[in-house]
Amino acid sequence: MRPADFATLARFHPQMALAIDDGVPARPNVRTLRADFSTASPGGPVVPQSFSEIFGTFAVFTEANVTIDPTGAFAGSPLKTISDTFQAMTSGITVTLMVKGGGGVDYAVMPDDTPLQSVPKALDSSAYIWSLTAPDNVKAFFTIAAQQIGTPPFSVWIVMTFLQLGGNGGDYLRMPHADAISALQRRGILPAPMPG
Repeated sequence: MRPADFATLARFHPQMALAIDDGVPARPNVRTLRADFSTASPGGPVVPQSFSEIFGTFAVFTEANVTIDPTGAFAGSPLKTISDTFQAMTSGITVTLMVKGGGGVDYAVMPDDTPLQSVPKALDSSAYIWSLTAPDNVKAFFTIAAQQIGTPPFSVWIVMTFLQLGGNGGDYLRMPHADAISALQRRGILPAPMPG
């Protein structure tokens, strides 16, 4: 079964698309960034977090979701209502994201404080394009930028999903880029090259 945006995947990651088209299983790799806040005061400490494990193989980003979980708050906390209905629009929490590159090349995905609720939409444009490889890791820095409604403690979650190949997917990833593009063009998945 092909992923949701197979044409984009084929354009940017032809080896992976060819593998999937040949029946190599694709599986999700779900990674979570969690920050626990014990205070609701603006300007409090920056909470750094990273994925619990580095990437062990090639993976392509597909989506992100955010939530606030007031599991530690007392019953009836106003934050519970926000969590259940409108928390993603009014959290007052900001985040920056960077990739700690295993090859020594680090880069900022979101270099400036970005509202938590904007993270999924901001990353949407890189779905099936942005990729990570071993031993990359994503690091996040969470901050309370505006007054929170409710009582701490509470947790903030960013859940990111990546697509990885199973089975003999590594054989396809070692294939030359141009060969994978040619194969996808012959199958009509990518447009044929312009005559010239």
